Amino acid sequence: MISNDYATYLTSLKWTHLATIRPYYKLNEINSESIGKNLLKSKKINKVFYVVEKDFNDNWYHMHLIMDSMYVTKAEILQRLGWNDSENTSKVVGYLQPIEDKKAVSSYCSKYIGKTALCHNFLIKNNETVKV
Repeated sequence: MISNDYATYLTSLKWTHLATIRPYYKLNEINSESIGKNLLKSKKINKVFYVVEKDFNDNWYHMHLIMDSMYVTKAEILQRLGWNDSENTSKVVGYLQPIEDKKAVSSYCSKYIGKTALCHNFLIKNNETVKV
């Protein structure tokens, strides 16, 4: 199953942080890619894997982000999304924690790939290398 293959591959890479975001606009393939690319512009973030999943109770989506970064804050992620309103940080960036169990995080974030996930991508800075 493709979701298991993604989980296995993601587990083999270095990841430091997991975040979940719910912007005030509806996520789609284009703006999700823009979010990933904007995050990668940060000097603190080396690579990003994102997946966009449908919310259970409505027609909106949320995004899970797995990042390899130096310590990154909710406010920095919010700024990369184009918001400077620190009062709404916890609403848009609902979750940000260091990763303690890479396998569990990789499985959780890839569970709907090939099923109901809207889109996903793996973005890496030019100076990073990844073994495939």
